[in-house]
Formats: sequence, C-alpha cells, structure tokens
Amino acid sequence: MDQLPTTCIESNPDIAGIGVLCAVYAQAILSFVASGLATTDGIITTQERERNSVLPKGNLFLSISITSIALIRHTKLSVYHSLIVLNFGWILEGPLSLTSSSIFVRAAAASFAAARFNASNFAFDAVQQGTATSWWMFVSRFLQATFGIFVWRNITTYGGGLAKCTDRTSLFILGGIWTVPVLNNVIKKFSILVYGVRLLDVMATLPNAILGWKLQRNSDIQIHVPIAVGRLFLALLFVGVLMVDTATMIKSSKNSNLVSPGESYWGFGQILSALASVYLGIEALKDVRKWWNGQRWWKSRRTTRTEQDKVPKQETASHEYRAHVVRKFISEIERKLSIEIRLPKSLLSRREYKKDDQEMGRMGSNSRVDRATGAEQGNDNTTRTMRQRRVPALPFRKNRREAAALLPFAGEDSSDESDH
Repeated sequence: MDQLPTTCIESNPDIAGIGVLCAVYAQAILSFVASGLATTDGIITTQERERNSVLPKGNLFLSISITSIALIRHTKLSVYHSLIVLNFGWILEGPLSLTSSSIFVRAAAASFAAARFNASNFAFDAVQQGTATSWWMFVSRFLQATFGIFVWRNITTYGGGLAKCTDRTSLFILGGIWTVPVLNNVIKKFSILVYGVRLLDVMATLPNAILGWKLQRNSDIQIHVPIAVGRLFLALLFVGVLMVDTATMIKSSKNSNLVSPGESYWGFGQILSALASVYLGIEALKDVRKWWNGQRWWKSRRTTRTEQDKVPKQETASHEYRAHVVRKFISEIERKLSIEIRLPKSLLSRREYKKDDQEMGRMGSNSRVDRATGAEQGNDNTTRTMRQRRVPALPFRKNRREAAALLPFAGEDSSDESDH
C-alpha cells in the first residue's frame, strides 16, 4: 500500500473551514432570492431596490474583507488558500452579475434586446443601478482583480516558504472532470487574462458610473423579464459550478494529505460567519413572503400596476422625474376634492423653471413691503405673473384655498391669491 505524502500546508479553518464554506454558500444563494424575485413583474420599484441592496452589500463587504486580509497576509498564505479566497469572491459577487455594470455585457444585452424585441432602450441593470451597491462592487472587483493578477503572475514564488507546495496544488473544473495543475502555463496565462479583463472593466466603467450616479439613484428602473431571467440562469449556473469546484478542491486536498488536519475545527471565525448568515436568511424570508403575497392570483385583493404606477425610464432627466412626482400628487388631490388642476409650466420644463427663479429674484429686488399688512407688493406686473404661473387655476372657488394649501410648491402667494 502506497504511503501518502507528508502534509505541506498548515490548515486554516478561517478560510477553508466547513463553517466558512457553508456561510459563503448560504449568503450567495440567499442573495439570488431578492434579486430573482424582484424581476418577476418586470419593474424594480424604489422599495424593492432598497431591499435588494441589503443582501448584496453584505456579500460585497465580506468579499472586500477577505480579499483585503489576503492581500495583507499574502506572504503567509499558500496558493491553495489564496485560490479559495478568489473563488469566494466570485461566488459572493455572483448575484450581482444580474446587474453587471460591464460595458461589454451591457452592449451585448442591448444588441440582443434590439434584435429580439424590436426595442432600442432597455434598462437591464435592474438591481445594482440606483443603489450604493455599485460603489462597493467597484471596490470589490478592483481588489479581486488586483489580487488575482498578483497571485497568478507570481504563481511559482507566491507564498514565500510555502511555494514548495504549489506543485501539488491543482484546479478542479466541473467537479473534478478536469484536473489542471496550477503551474500549467496555459492556465496561468488564461487566469491572468481573465483578471486583467476584470480590472479593465472596472476602470472603463468607473467614469460612466460617476457621471450617471445621481440620475440613477433618483429614478426607478424598468427591465425586461426575458433578459433578467436569462441572466439569472447564467449567474446561478456560474456560481453553482464554482461552489462544486471549490468544495471538490477542499475535499481533494484532505484526501491527498496536502493540508494538515484541523480545518474542520469550529473556531471563532467559523462561528462568526455562520451567525452573520442568519440575518441574511431572515431578510430573504421576508422577501419571499412579500413576493408570495403578491403572487396569490386566486385572491381578489391582489394588487396590479396601473398607468399611474408606471415609472420613468432610466434615461429620464431629473426635472422630468420631478414632474412625474408632482403629477401623481396632483392626481390624488383631484380625486379627493373632485376638482381639476392645471399643472404649472415651470414643472414641465427645466428651462421654464430656471426662468421662474430668475424672475422671482428680480421681483424681490424691485418689490416693497407694506408694514401695516405685512404683504409684499411688486412695482410691476411680475408678482401677478408669477402667481398665475406658480398657483394652478381651479374652476371651483370654494375649494381653491384647500387645494392650494396641499400643493408642495404653494406658499403665501397662493393663500393671498385665493382671497381676491
């Protein structure tokens, strides 16, 4: 009977322990729940966007943490443990591949959408855009790409004294169907290329994210369900394969006596990781419950989206989004008071809005205040013009004061006008 070779790498349960492995897998799977259920109706609302940012942010924070620690302590990490850290980063970011900011992915999806659905404008970045998750993802991807290039570029000397164990380390592809040594020159060049493209993607999309961040965070986003479902399937497939490969790699290292016993020890790191996944599980269950309540079609109370519930497209400007909000607010007033309100032009055009501000400034410099009544009177017709433009005309005089008081842009001018 052949004797197994002696152990070469000291066990590290805080990286390859069963508790850490289960926690990372659980967080990745739970993140798919919120991202997947939010795309079933084809619209990402503000509430869904806020809920969806909780789970990915936790994943990104964990990914950034383990990658940063690996970068700091790279001289004491073997290639085996470093590859596990890189796999964890890919797994934790898997749910965010649904909302990839890659210019290459977006260009391909746009071309497919235009050809398949005869449409040119699709907002298919459903979850990531409009949240702060994108900034954390940029940091995480940058660290992952930098660490990956550093490991594979120095694969023969990485780890200092542990470099002698690198020749016994292998990559397991598709659950062990293919086993490739990490010192293989082809796999080395391919890995450097993958992480180089990942780093290039981050640097190329960062200026676009900075320019469009303010607009994206103030707008709801419409998506097309077929694209979202396709990306969900690809992300699940990619993450599933990585999970199997990582578990196979850990199991094979134990069987080949590459790592010393002790990675199954439940220390502080494993217990903390398991406890962190409990909160994410509770949040995922809340998302499932809300989604299930909205999918009970046999209930007559099921809510459906109307024309008023439709949200602006991604490229909608900020002043158009403001007009959309005001229109919806005024429609509620019209319904409650049974009146008709004529929307001010200043809310429909950004140019008119700036013009109103300029006229109001000139009016303030040319006006005088009546000390007896405290009312401000203009020297020309500017005051009356501004009141007519800012206060909507109502057909019924008895409801004018009540409606004007409810308008967010109505102040003392609207009250004074209603008294005449």
